[in-house]
Amino acid sequence: MNALLRESLALWIALVFAAAAAGKLMAWSELPGVVRNFRVLPRWLVLPVSLALPPLEAAIAAGVVVEAARPAAAMAAAVLLAVFGAALAINLHRGRREIDCGCLRSDLKQPITIAL
Repeated sequence: MNALLRESLALWIALVFAAAAAGKLMAWSELPGVVRNFRVLPRWLVLPVSLALPPLEAAIAAGVVVEAARPAAAMAAAVLLAVFGAALAINLHRGRREIDCGCLRSDLKQPITIAL
């Protein structure tokens, strides 16, 4: 792959994950409610997952820009996106479209859609 393209993609992925982490941090007190509202986790896991998401997203953002850490960060990003995609799919299948996705917005108010 062309080095410029590779670095551009890494930077884009870093920006996506950094923005996701920042959005969650700006609405930190609302995040457990958003995670709980997906209704895919047992209640006892909601707070630990809520606490782990922003640092994990920030670590992924940092990791993809450091070439030595890129493979691990890319794997973590793929796993996190797959889990998020599964949670979205479960809720779409349930007909639950009017819940906050909790992504890329400081107010965490973005309903889920098939395009998301």
